Amino acid sequence: MRNSLYDFPILTSKRCRENHYKNIKTTILVDLNILAEMSRIIENKVAYHTSYLALLVKSLNELKYIFLSPGLALMEANEEYKIKMHKNFNLFLVKYLSRFYDAHNLVNDVAELKNFQNFINLNSQEKFHYNISYLSLLKINFINKQFKEPPSFTRFKKYITYMAFEANNISALETEIAKFTFFDYSAFKNHSSQLR
Repeated sequence: MRNSLYDFPILTSKRCRENHYKNIKTTILVDLNILAEMSRIIENKVAYHTSYLALLVKSLNELKYIFLSPGLALMEANEEYKIKMHKNFNLFLVKYLSRFYDAHNLVNDVAELKNFQNFINLNSQEKFHYNISYLSLLKINFINKQFKEPPSFTRFKKYITYMAFEANNISALETEIAKFTFFDYSAFKNHSSQLR
């Protein structure tokens, strides 16, 4: 199993074992997309054998000394969805990843996942992290509303230039959002209709 960042080492049984003997807990953080897919499988909306999770489950079942945590993903969801996702996550573990069900670092109380911190109480690094995302999204919306005429690439360039030279930070996630926000779908629609 390889992390999405190519320069990180491959996650192998040997690495997990070495971490274990060094008192390092190897935990895979499950994102909201994976939780949603687990939920669809449990609710029989997707067949397990056709799901991309079948390969992940096979890989995880071959590893030892590893933990799964849905905590961060659950914090992204609203209360009703969070409860459903957490329930289905546990059911999925029982059915397909039984070895993980009683992991000591598993989140068992969904109420634990409420984030009561106010922005004022965050440390400076946490404030910086949230400020950049917020600033990025504000800038994307501002450019999209103020500059409707320029082509997509021009608007995207305005965003990148601002983030690089004014904010001194370019976030990959918000850059992806900008690409889709500024994309001229009408040009694509006209082009695809000409191909027919």
